[in-house]
Amino acid sequence: MTGMTSHLALLLDTLGSRAREQGKGLSDAVGVVGDLGRVLARGSEAEVRDVQAAVAALRERLEVGEVDNQPVKALDGHNGHAYLAGALWAINELMSAQLDVVDAARTAEPTGTRRSQVERVVLAALDGTVPRSPKDIAESPEGAAAGLRNDEISRALSGLLAAGRAEVVDPASPDTDRRRKYFRLVH
Repeated sequence: MTGMTSHLALLLDTLGSRAREQGKGLSDAVGVVGDLGRVLARGSEAEVRDVQAAVAALRERLEVGEVDNQPVKALDGHNGHAYLAGALWAINELMSAQLDVVDAARTAEPTGTRRSQVERVVLAALDGTVPRSPKDIAESPEGAAAGLRNDEISRALSGLLAAGRAEVVDPASPDTDRRRKYFRLVH
């Protein structure tokens, strides 16, 4: 599991624990849904499969034994409209993340230099809450489509670091390969 997917799995597990406690707010789900959308839009097949397993595990934890408390039954209950609105909101966020990738690809300058193309892909890969390694960037759908080489990614990251636009950070998960460097944008 990559740093991105293991970080999301940890967030989903934490969210599941909070959801089981009455009175705990679940507004953290807003950021998690956005991250899930970015994995769907930019992640590799393996990353999507890993995150899908974590989502399924969380969904199963949230279903309690009583039939009346299962999500499908909640749609017929008193708060059915709110439950449906939440589900549709999450789907909309996932679709928006995918469309952002499509729009970015559509508006990319076809006449731009290779260096600017590499920088755009690296910036897009770092645009999220999960730190990314150069390998993650190269294996992302955009990186693979652009045929990014390690030396190109390294030069782009060096430029972003020198300009103060990116920083080196700790991996998202303690079980991540510590030999790799992870980066994120400076906000």
